[in-house]
Amino acid sequence: MVYLMGSPETSHRPLMRGSRRTYLYLVLAIVALLIMYNLPSTSYRRIPNYNSVGALDFPTSPEELELDLQDTAPLAQPSIKTSPSPHNNKNEHTPVEAPEEDLDDEDEAGPINNSGHYNVLVVIASPKETISRRRLIREHYFGLRDNLLPCMRYDTNVIYKFWVYGGREKMNNDSLRKYAAERIEWDDIVEREDEVFEQWNVIKWAEEELKKEGITYNYLVLQDIHTFLHLSSIVFDLSEGVIGLGTDSPFQLDTEFPTDIVWGSFTGTSIDKKTLIVGQGAAAQAIEELPRYSEDQEPEHVFTQMYHYYTSQDEETREGPDFVREDGEDGTNRFNPWENSVESVHHEDVAVTDVYQDEEFRDLARWTYLRPTLVCHARRSASDVAPLHPIVDEDEPATDFNATDHRPAPALDNTVDSQPLSIAILTSSYVYPDLCMLDASYPAAQNKRDYALRHGYAFVARSLEFAQQGARGDRTPVWGKVDSIEKVLPKYDWVFWMDMDAVVMNPEINIESLLEEFERMVGGKEAFAEKHLIVAKPKRDKMINAGVLLIRNSEWSKRFIRAVNEASDYYTIKPSFEQLAMWDLMKSDEWRDGVLSLLNDDHTFNTFPNKYQPGYFVVHYAPDSCPREAVLRGLDFASRIAGGEKIMTLE
Repeated sequence: MVYLMGSPETSHRPLMRGSRRTYLYLVLAIVALLIMYNLPSTSYRRIPNYNSVGALDFPTSPEELELDLQDTAPLAQPSIKTSPSPHNNKNEHTPVEAPEEDLDDEDEAGPINNSGHYNVLVVIASPKETISRRRLIREHYFGLRDNLLPCMRYDTNVIYKFWVYGGREKMNNDSLRKYAAERIEWDDIVEREDEVFEQWNVIKWAEEELKKEGITYNYLVLQDIHTFLHLSSIVFDLSEGVIGLGTDSPFQLDTEFPTDIVWGSFTGTSIDKKTLIVGQGAAAQAIEELPRYSEDQEPEHVFTQMYHYYTSQDEETREGPDFVREDGEDGTNRFNPWENSVESVHHEDVAVTDVYQDEEFRDLARWTYLRPTLVCHARRSASDVAPLHPIVDEDEPATDFNATDHRPAPALDNTVDSQPLSIAILTSSYVYPDLCMLDASYPAAQNKRDYALRHGYAFVARSLEFAQQGARGDRTPVWGKVDSIEKVLPKYDWVFWMDMDAVVMNPEINIESLLEEFERMVGGKEAFAEKHLIVAKPKRDKMINAGVLLIRNSEWSKRFIRAVNEASDYYTIKPSFEQLAMWDLMKSDEWRDGVLSLLNDDHTFNTFPNKYQPGYFVVHYAPDSCPREAVLRGLDFASRIAGGEKIMTLE
C-alpha cells in the first residue's frame, strides 16, 4: 500500500467513496460556523514561554479518542498502496499551540516491561564526535538529564540506542576522553567503527545482532544526529495504530499486518536516511527479499529501492508493505528541512532535518512542546527533600511543568517500607590526559555495571566532578572522588565506591550480605546503626585504602565528606591526597565512632592482586604506574572465573 495523502489518489478511499458530497457539505458547514463564531486567528505567534510547557494535546482515554476521531476525517483506507503525509486539508500548516493539560508521568510510563520486546526502537545514527547533540537528545527525547538515578533497564515500551559509526579521525585527545566517559556513564552507544551510516547497515544490525541480544521491536524509528523528531507524537501514533491522528487525513495501519509499514521519503538521495520509520515486518522483508528489488547486496537506500520495486507493479496485483510518503510536492509533508526559524515549524510536523546548531535543537523542543518519551521507571531516591521551586510572581500565571526539568517516571511504589535498600555502585569515568585508561575504562566499568545489574543496584559513573577540579585550580583531579560521593550519596541508602582500577572477581557476594556481616562484627543492628563509613586498612599499609569503601546516607556521612572536601591542607599532599585527609579525620574524636575500620583486612572488599584467594570479592589494582595492562589482565581473570574456571593466583 503506497499512501500519498494530499494527492488525487487520496480521494479513492473506500470509506469516503460513497459520501464525498455529504462530506464536502459537512466541511463547508463547519467552515461557515467557524467564521460566524469568529475564532482566533491561526497566524504565527512568537516562541511560547518556555516555562509553561505542558503535555501533548492528545486523547488519553478511549472515550477521548472516540470523540477525537469523530471530529476528524475518516481514517484513510487506500485502495492503492501509496500515501502522502497525513496533513490538514488546506495547503498550509497551523502553528504549534500550547497543550491545555499535563499527562501523569506514571500513567505515561505504563506498566513495567521486562520482556525484551518493545513497541518502538529509536535509533539515532551519530558520528563519535557529536557528544553535545547526544546529550540534548537524551534530555529532550527521553528526559535523561543526568545519570544520578540511572536507567539500569529499559522497562517501558520504548528503547533507544545511539548507533555510533566511524573512527576517531575527527577527535582530539580531549574529545576522546569525553567520549569514553559518555559511553561509560550512559551505556546507550552501539559502536560501529568500520561502518558508514546507511539504512541497510542499521536494519541488518537491528534484525540480526540486536535480536541475538534478546531485544525485538515492532517499529524502528531511525534518524541522523542532525534531525529533530517530535518523538512523542510518533510514538503515540504508532501505539494507537494511526499515523497522523488529529490531522485531516490520518492513515490507519493494517490491523492484520500493522508492522508491514515504511514511513519516510523515497527520493534516492541522502534525505531518505535522515528520518525513517519502518515496521519490523517490512524490515525483515527488506533483508529476506533484497534480490527481488536490488542487485546491490548492500544497497544505499534499501527502502527507496523497495518502494520503486513495488510501485512499479500493477496496482491490482501489487504486494509488499504499506508506504507512507513524506516527499510529496504539495507542501503537506510532515518531514521537512530546517528553515532557520521555529516559526516555520507547524503543528503537523514531526521531523525537522538539518538542524546543526544545538541551540536551535533546544528551541525546537520548546517551540513544539516536546514531552519526553519515558524509557524507564525511575529508581527510588533516598532523598526526602522536595525540589526547590521558584517564587511565584502573583502577577504572572503559575506553571506546573518546566520543559527543562525532565525526569524518568516515578517508581511504581515509592514507599521506603516496601522497597529494599537503594544501593549505588559508584565509580569514576574520568580518563586522565595521558589516556592511560582510555581503552580499559569501558570494560572496567562494564564489570561493575554487570555486578550492579545482577543484584538490582544502580551503577553510577562520574567524570564531571573530576574534570571540575581543573576549574578550581587548587587541587588535583583525584579529589573528584570526594565530590562524586557527595553528589550521589543523598540519592541512595548506601554507596559502594570502587576506583576505576578495581575489579569484581566474585559477583555472588552482595552488599546486603556484607552489611549483615558488619552488624554481627560490631554487635548487632543498634551498634551498627552508629557506623556510617566502612573502609579497609590493608596489612602493611600505613593508612586506609580509600579505593574501595562503603558509606551510608546519613547526616554523619554528609558532614564527614564535607569535612574531607574542606581539608585544604591535604589538597596537594602527594601521593595520598584525599585518602590521607580521610585517614587523619577519622582518627579524631569527632569522627572515630562513626567509622568501621577493617584493620589488617585484605579480603572483605578490597584485595590487592598478590593477596587474592579464590572467592574473594573485589581486587584493587593500584600500581605505581599506569594500571591499564593490570586491569585488563584482571578483567580476563574475572571473565574466566565467571566461566567456571578456578583461578588460584592473579600473579
